[in-house]
Amino acid sequence: MPILRKTSPDSPDSISLEQYIKPLFEKIENKTECFQPTASDVLRSEYVQGIVKTATDKFQKNDTDGNGYLSETELQSAATNLRAGEEREKWLALQKKVSEVAALSNDQLGPEWSGISLDDLAKLNQVAKCMPKAMASANAIRDVGLINWSQMMSGGSDRIYPQDFDAVFGRVKSASSCDWQALHAMQERYNEIRTGRRHWKSITYNGLDSYPAKVKDKFSLIFDL
Repeated sequence: MPILRKTSPDSPDSISLEQYIKPLFEKIENKTECFQPTASDVLRSEYVQGIVKTATDKFQKNDTDGNGYLSETELQSAATNLRAGEEREKWLALQKKVSEVAALSNDQLGPEWSGISLDDLAKLNQVAKCMPKAMASANAIRDVGLINWSQMMSGGSDRIYPQDFDAVFGRVKSASSCDWQALHAMQERYNEIRTGRRHWKSITYNGLDSYPAKVKDKFSLIFDL
């Protein structure tokens, strides 16, 4: 399965990262003041956006065959023509991940062998911009959920099923407004957090604890560049 693809919990079909991220996080667009990204995630996002800007600004110059794609050879040439430095490292980073970046926009017939297009770079920029917000919300859901876990589980269960949320949240007495936003985001994100087999899937303590890592995996290209 290509990078930046996932399999839906309810379907064997692969979907794009864009299709995965949009419904997952669009419901909390107005809640982001509560979900603050880490400095390292912001810096990583800005770094990748810098790679995109360099490649976009100098795309025509380095597309030496004029076919609208930057091939692995052209990316290598762009780096070779520069002395050691930040810009050279950006071209080399793209070269190492050329197949993954080329797959982002699905703008070629068959396998994405021609290289990276301007559409691919635009998609990469979108994914990089989305990553800090996505990670911030995942971290908030985990942290608030684990802090309040003992209160939520006072009914005698050790896991949460979809029908349990009203009762579970009714046991939480001291959550702040931002904490409530995170708890309700957990309910919205149930299908992404749950673990287990088929109809027994539910939110467990360990599953909630590992949720940010699952989200980070969706953005593996951003962290690998």
